[in-house]
Amino acid sequence: MNKWVLIITSLLAVPIKLLSAVYLKQPLPSNQSVAKTHETILNLRPKTFDSYGSGVVDEEVMKGSMKLFQGAIKGPESVHVLRNGSAIVLDRYGHVYVSELDSSELKMFSYIGPGRPLGYTVVSHGGKSLLVVCNSLVGVEALDLESRELVILTSSVQEFGNVVPITYANDIDVDEEEGILYFSDSTTGIPPGLNRMNFYDTMKSYVLSSLSGKPTGKLLSYNLNTGVTEILMKDLFFANGVALSLEKDFVLVAETSFLRIQKYHLVGPKAGTSEVFIENLPGYPDGITRGPDGNFYVALLFCPTKRHLLMAKAPQSVRWLLSWVAPIYTPLPPKVGAVMKISPVGKVLRIYVDREGHTLYGISGLFFSKETNKLYMGHLSHDFISVMQLP
Repeated sequence: MNKWVLIITSLLAVPIKLLSAVYLKQPLPSNQSVAKTHETILNLRPKTFDSYGSGVVDEEVMKGSMKLFQGAIKGPESVHVLRNGSAIVLDRYGHVYVSELDSSELKMFSYIGPGRPLGYTVVSHGGKSLLVVCNSLVGVEALDLESRELVILTSSVQEFGNVVPITYANDIDVDEEEGILYFSDSTTGIPPGLNRMNFYDTMKSYVLSSLSGKPTGKLLSYNLNTGVTEILMKDLFFANGVALSLEKDFVLVAETSFLRIQKYHLVGPKAGTSEVFIENLPGYPDGITRGPDGNFYVALLFCPTKRHLLMAKAPQSVRWLLSWVAPIYTPLPPKVGAVMKISPVGKVLRIYVDREGHTLYGISGLFFSKETNKLYMGHLSHDFISVMQLP
């Protein structure tokens, strides 16, 4: 069987490569860069929403969600709401907008490109208010919200004596008191490429990373006081959402392709070690945020279908061929909107879900407003942000 798979993929490879070369502006994997199917992928058994027990799934709250700034912005992966009620929203091109939430228009504030902004937060440090952004092309940037001066905080990290570039900075959280940023670098060696719509396509990189079968993501820290970047965790399969615990004793990082979230201990006898926080999630985890009660909220970008799992578990040669096809044509996943509320010990407390995506779907980033008890949501592939009033 494997012999025939190899023969067929070899015959199809040449015309598919030629077709890909016409449409793509970034290199694609060689056969050697696609690994054998990872054991964790083979053992994936994603749960369903209803498997968490009665009373957990809530299909009503998300129906009351509202879309904000619809049509005024392209690809806002995340959102941040200031204490004065203004929203900071970044588009897929690197433009920064600041506007009142009850306004129908976004006001241009600055530009942090080129690149693709993903997760961001606002940090008070050294008497300045800084918008700290994971720019997937550059690394981690800081925009002074008063002077509008832009600086690159970190774009590389030392590993075994070598300087390793940060090629896919994704999501971020901060310990303001200690001046430490915690952020994810999703994958190594497959940076976002500029697509035909003239923006850096992180979804293309995600697909290629998943098909490669190689867990090369990292959880990193950056010290605002010393300027030092450190590796906390590595060999993560597409490191994504990041959130610090209320007591600042651990930090969570989503491992999207493995349908799980990892927990990295910062203090105590387990400091410097990690463990699985929750696994076999019913969807691919993206952004994570924390509420004032210490519970976490996790955005599920979409739910795996049999087709997605078959692709992920396919033999090495098949995934290599798919890596050339996927950037030209990737089937859209079923529409679903889902946010999971999870306790600090990994218990699923509530799942807010729109199973058919009638109101919302494709939720990528989250921000919890403790002033209003509302959850603000970013949408990587849409033209709006949204807000959901929590009970």
